[in-house]
Amino acid sequence: MGIVVGQPIVASDFIDESEKDPTPANDEGRVPKLESTGKLSKEFLPPTADIQIFTASGTWTKPSTGTMALIKVWGGGGSGGAASWANRSAASGGAGGEYRVSLIPLYKLAATETVTVGLGGPAASSMSLNNTANGNVGGASSFGSHVTANGGNGGLGAGNSSGTVTANAAAGGVGGSNANIAFENVNGVSSSSASTSGTTPQASSGGDGGGVPGAEGGDGGAGVTAAGTLATGVAGSTPGGGGGGAAAGFVGAQAISGAGANGRVEIIVF
Repeated sequence: MGIVVGQPIVASDFIDESEKDPTPANDEGRVPKLESTGKLSKEFLPPTADIQIFTASGTWTKPSTGTMALIKVWGGGGSGGAASWANRSAASGGAGGEYRVSLIPLYKLAATETVTVGLGGPAASSMSLNNTANGNVGGASSFGSHVTANGGNGGLGAGNSSGTVTANAAAGGVGGSNANIAFENVNGVSSSSASTSGTTPQASSGGDGGGVPGAEGGDGGAGVTAAGTLATGVAGSTPGGGGGGAAAGFVGAQAISGAGANGRVEIIVF
């Protein structure tokens, strides 16, 4: 296909896929490519690719073969806010953790690298009748000093009112860092605001980890509604989903928020 004036330029304008060797003896001519899902194209990965996935902090050891490392990092999700013990109170969900991807030449990495997996923000609970509680921030995840993805913020609580109250949204994780070739930087999704109106408090859902479809981030915990009852927030899913906010529809008990999900680190060497 040739270049058409006024039309978007695509890779096929410059690369004739039919000319490449379908079974190359080495990595010559290979071009890294992400699928629409955000995953590295399987046709690019050789069968000998070394894939290490960390769901908890640890130490990565460099494999003996390979030339490039694709580093994928998700920050932890923030937890939702907790509703107060007062009538008609609600809280917003926590925000999703950030997602970052870098492509780094293997020779630039040490024999071992420290991997930190950020924890999701713990569930929040109100400690007295008239107080709400904000959610907790998710932890940052990192691969050595090369790639860092920050966690999402905690949700906000609002309540102790017989009228209409709004709990503002929590902001998604931002501001991490990449080394070398930055493939993708995606902020965590912010949660939506929560509200109380009449006798039915409505807590908001948590934000998704990694921001957009294709970033492979976990989903935020779903929002809940409380009409004359308590509604505990729903936890976010891994990696990096924010926890849902809590809602309380009567006096005398507390509604606990959903916890944020832990982050994750993946290293693919080829």
